[in-house]
Order: sequence, then structure tokens, then C-alpha cells
Amino acid sequence: MKVIFLDIDGVLNSSSFFNRIFTEEGHCFVNNLLDQNALLNLKDLLWQTGAYIVISSTWRFDIDTLKKQFAPYGITIAGTTQIENIASNDFAISRSSEIQNFLETRPCFNSYVIIDDLNKMFFSEQQQCHLVSTDPKIGLTKQDVQKAIEILNKTE
Repeated sequence: MKVIFLDIDGVLNSSSFFNRIFTEEGHCFVNNLLDQNALLNLKDLLWQTGAYIVISSTWRFDIDTLKKQFAPYGITIAGTTQIENIASNDFAISRSSEIQNFLETRPCFNSYVIIDDLNKMFFSEQQQCHLVSTDPKIGLTKQDVQKAIEILNKTE
């Protein structure tokens, strides 16, 4: 089975997205927390791979809001990584170990990709070849989706 470890900020929203909704559209961001284009790209990735989504973002603390944002796109969440007891300033190191723990306790997932805006140095050497690092100014692009598909298919 395939799994996508998904970060949210810098992946499904971006600085350009927030600039656009505040200046051009004049929307209050409460109803538009995630970029429609990035969500459509994620939906395409799911459709092409049949992968499950596991949230590795701090958004797991507000999973209900995230589910509401995903619902119109038919995107569901299979789970979240578990929080490690690491100092809050080491959240990136914690994310790497949380992903590793998830994979070790669920051997049914034999193919994975990490989609995150963090630099690869925050992930273990083994995880780096499974990382799609998005540009936080842009978010998830079609090119990122293609790279994620290649990673998921390569490790089947």
C-alpha cells in the first residue's frame, strides 16, 4: 500500500495564495484555508496512485477543520503521525522520527512519499529519497505531483 505523509503549510497553502485571497479576492481566509489549485493537484496525485494520506503537519491538532477543507474535493485522511516527546523547537527532527515510527509500526505501507516544504536536511538520509520538497511561496505544483508519482511507483 502507498502512503503520502502530508504537510499542509507551504504545501496546500502558500504565501502567494494568502497574498491573492487578501488583495485580489478580498476574502476572509477563515473559509479559504487551503489553495484550490494545490488541492486539485493533491486530488490528482491520489487518483493516479491510490495512496492514503497521513497528516504529518501540526494541522493534526485541528483535524476536523482540515477534513472540512478536504471534503469538497473528495479527499479523505487515513490518519496522522503520532507526536513524539521532542522539544518544540525541534519539530522538524520530530517529524522525521514520527514518520519513521509510523512506517515501522505499519509494515503494510511499502511505498511512501513525504510532501513537505521543509528542506531535506530535516529528514533522515533514508527519507530524503522519498521527499518532495515544495516551494512554500507556491505550494504543491503539477511538477511536484509528477515527482511524487515517480517516488511512489519506484518503491512499489
